[in-house]
Amino acid sequence: RLENAWNSLVQHHDMLRVVIENDGNQRVLPFSQPIAATCHQFDNTADQNGEHTAKQWLYQQFYATSAKSQNNPEITEQLHHIFVASYRDLQAKTRCRIGIIFNYLTLDGFSIKLFLEQLSQTYLDPRPLPKKTDLLFRDYVNQITPSNEERQKAEKFWTEKLEVLPLRASLPLAIQPEQLTAPIFTRREHRLSEEKWSSLKAKAQQYQFTPSVVLLVAYSEVLRLWNGGKNHSINLTLFDRQPVHKNINTIMGDFTTLSPVGFYHQQNSTLIDIASATQREIADVLENKAISSIWIQRQRSSEMSLTAASLPIVFTSTLGLGNGLFEQVESGFPKMVAGGLSETPQVWLDHQVYEFDGELALSWDSVDDLFPEHMIDEMFDTYVSVIENLIQSDWSANLNLVLPAQQCVSRQATNATLQSRSVHTLHHPFFKWASKAPERTALIAEQTTLSYGELAYRARQLAALLIKQGLKPE
Repeated sequence: RLENAWNSLVQHHDMLRVVIENDGNQRVLPFSQPIAATCHQFDNTADQNGEHTAKQWLYQQFYATSAKSQNNPEITEQLHHIFVASYRDLQAKTRCRIGIIFNYLTLDGFSIKLFLEQLSQTYLDPRPLPKKTDLLFRDYVNQITPSNEERQKAEKFWTEKLEVLPLRASLPLAIQPEQLTAPIFTRREHRLSEEKWSSLKAKAQQYQFTPSVVLLVAYSEVLRLWNGGKNHSINLTLFDRQPVHKNINTIMGDFTTLSPVGFYHQQNSTLIDIASATQREIADVLENKAISSIWIQRQRSSEMSLTAASLPIVFTSTLGLGNGLFEQVESGFPKMVAGGLSETPQVWLDHQVYEFDGELALSWDSVDDLFPEHMIDEMFDTYVSVIENLIQSDWSANLNLVLPAQQCVSRQATNATLQSRSVHTLHHPFFKWASKAPERTALIAEQTTLSYGELAYRARQLAALLIKQGLKPE
């Protein structure tokens, strides 16, 4: 049933039939081979490990598919996959866990939400889908481009902005990024209850902030702690579907662009101050989105290294992108559960926020091998604490976060580089050596060679002459 629903949607949406040619171009196939779910049965799991075993198997399929994609960049085969693991629970009842892998080269977050919503509807009611729209993603890509005026305006803005735009947060690293040949992503996730989420949204509305801005500020503040308190920039994901057609929100494709947002923290700033400044920064970014992060990174990499110019820390919010399957779960469709994972080239840490069944889902996908052990855990725990505290705290009070105690101890130990040393002027060691070994060679200048004893004698002669001429100490 799930396969049939999936294959119906593949024939309905052209971007689900895309393959990527050897030259990097995308080509839409007129027909795609029906997808077949890869299934595995775990029959001997009638214990508490059954669900865990199924989940681990699904993650293995994800990593295997990812590795295959990385090792074969010339993708000319199926881009999306369904995996099913069945197992027995404690009551010996057969259960299923389904894993779906999407390739983000052809679909953005909004498109995936739309697809899952339609998959649910088609699964529950397999009647023919509505008539196809006359608008295609290809039409949008080929026809909707910034005007010369928009691009020149954006280029002028970003050229001036680069003079003050901070670099990415310089988080402590365990290894250099170029040393990591096969990055593996890990997900951390937290749910904010419906009651707490409603309270946080109401408080944001009271101060005329969007919830996304408040979450971005909390994220930025935590990054600042591990960045030595310095300003930094975050790559912001923009879902840029311009309203050029009545059916623009019914087609699938990758409409995303990325733009850097500078995060600035002044001494004794309040959450209201920082959120107001961040909201203005985002407004400027949206006003000048004709230029993306790619252009900005290229400009900077010409003046510094590519790694220094990179923007590998990302914030992605799908809040406010419409009610769909995540927000209103369909009865009768397999229950959506936590445990997803995303990985993106050139990204070290991606924070994603979305609504799920009335709750707020907060997830961090990170390349843990880049960072010291447990550091991302501590950062994520701190971030969750900040979000929880925002519900009750006074936003007009100074916002001054502190590092976790263990992190402070670790930093103090690392920075304890003080060593005892004797205090002396620059010439004292020389005269000490001249007294100890006057015959040793001290100076070679063209045809002249002086020993320590000879050089010390001449230095004293010069000192006596200067004193005789009236030179005094200091």
